Amino acid sequence: MVRDVDFGEGVIVAPFTNLYECAIGDRTRVGPFVEIQAGAVIGSDCKIQSHSFICDGVTIEDEVFVGHGVVFVNDKFPRATTDAGEIAAEGDWTMLPVVVRRGAAIGSGVDGIPAH
Repeated sequence: MVRDVDFGEGVIVAPFTNLYECAIGDRTRVGPFVEIQAGAVIGSDCKIQSHSFICDGVTIEDEVFVGHGVVFVNDKFPRATTDAGEIAAEGDWTMLPVVVRRGAAIGSGVDGIPAH
């Protein structure tokens, strides 16, 4: 599924991806089975390898390599329930931004958990 994506020039997207309400810079390549969620920003000249997950709050600057199966998380302490035992909802957590700086390389299978 591809919905409301701001594509730069020369972007290549493999089949079987979920991209929605995100931005992808010029000449970036997105592999198969990748999900990039609303609010994520991917720079130019990046390579996002297969089976990676990039959530809201993640900014990947230019010329970044993201290996196979990299998973980003935008909450330092993710929980299924609140302190009262209720299922956690949108207002029960704080999104923390994640920034991957220009030219970085993230190896396959790495979790991108906020360090704040």
